[in-house]
Amino acid sequence: MKRVNRKILLVIGVLLIAALVMGACGKKATPTKAPTPTQAPTAAPTPSTAQSSTSSEDPDAAQKPTGKFEGAPVGFTKGGDPYWGKPDAPVTIIEYSDYQCPFCGRHESQTAPKIQEQYIKTGVARLIFKDMPLTQIHPNAMNAAEAANCAADQGADKFWAMNRKLFSSQQEWSRQKDPSATFEKYAKEIGLDTNKFEKCYKSKAHQNDIMKDEKEAASRGLNGTPSFWINGRIVSGAYPFSKFQSVIEDAKVHPTPQPTPTLTNAQRDPYGVDPDKPGFTYDGSVTKGKPGAPMLLVIQDFGTKTDLEFATKVLPELEKKYVDTGKLRLVFNFYPATAPKEALAAECAAQQGADAFWKFYEKLFEKQSEWKAQGADEYKLMKGYAKEIGLDTEKFNDCVDHAKGMDKVKLDYQRDQYLRVNNTPYLFVISPDYRQGQRLGTATLEEYEKEIDAWLATQK
Repeated sequence: MKRVNRKILLVIGVLLIAALVMGACGKKATPTKAPTPTQAPTAAPTPSTAQSSTSSEDPDAAQKPTGKFEGAPVGFTKGGDPYWGKPDAPVTIIEYSDYQCPFCGRHESQTAPKIQEQYIKTGVARLIFKDMPLTQIHPNAMNAAEAANCAADQGADKFWAMNRKLFSSQQEWSRQKDPSATFEKYAKEIGLDTNKFEKCYKSKAHQNDIMKDEKEAASRGLNGTPSFWINGRIVSGAYPFSKFQSVIEDAKVHPTPQPTPTLTNAQRDPYGVDPDKPGFTYDGSVTKGKPGAPMLLVIQDFGTKTDLEFATKVLPELEKKYVDTGKLRLVFNFYPATAPKEALAAECAAQQGADAFWKFYEKLFEKQSEWKAQGADEYKLMKGYAKEIGLDTEKFNDCVDHAKGMDKVKLDYQRDQYLRVNNTPYLFVISPDYRQGQRLGTATLEEYEKEIDAWLATQK
């Protein structure tokens, strides 16, 4: 089997499931300590570093505008962050974003223009932009943030021009191995002094500024991008304009926000074991193993030969070595790319208990050649398998006929795409607090064991 050997910290933060549902890129609650930034040459203070955020004054208060962008004032806050809009606007929108995050890109293309026209350019709201690059899953995000900050050194209007360019051209640079030349091209297009830009960009002059924004976001409980702090109200995700309109209008009338609702267990700890549903996590995934143990996330498609081999030869050995001994707790997620009907049927079996799911899981792989045969009536076969393993067939058939398990299957598939899973079986190991993890990908039993053993050694 082809092995994907990409080690990264997993960022399945405590709000990942909720973030995925609402459309956001996830981030863990406490930022990973980044490498020591390269020391920039000593120079005169720039707009983004001249003001200290430790001042007794509000660091988000606006300094005098330095120019205009699309007809509205732009400048820098006392903390050095770029703003767009009337300095004394009654509503302040602080955006924490990642230039490579697809949900952030969607917000900028679909929702932001309406906010800008109705609130920024009319003086109702002032927008402050802060960086929150999710570097563990978006490898070019830090470089893009650096490019935007280097543009800011040449004026607030240049920052917003680069900000606009980075989001509108996200598809061009986001998958490049090294986007430096592309960013330099953008710098020239928006009229920057390219020599100054290149010197700033290569020196990584603004890494400390970017990390400061990340820490601030974490202190405000923001775990994904895009996230917005609107007069103290949190909006997390790429919501439609109507959502922002409602919050902004409320912020105009009621300066003090209402208390934030308490998070549900599924939002706070999606893969945690649900004590009220043995064998399931809070988000409804099937699980087995010692509660509190690090998690082995197994993502499978019932229709492939590699998944069949994994289910019959590899997973049983991993269970014996790690799950049965309490070293890991298995969590199963669907990847319904080639067998969506079977994923639905398996979820319908799960609705009759975790044991029912695992029996059906084994039956699906045992009979894979039968239900994959050309012209096979898959649903009829699924119902027959349910009867063979002793399920309540009336409940099972009703679930299948009315697709009552499809929400969970779709949620898993959305999560898979977000995690860039493109083949199965696909495995991750995740610490109980979601702050550490490793992508194992698709591998042989021996490779899995080697990677898991090495990772577990780091958890002691």
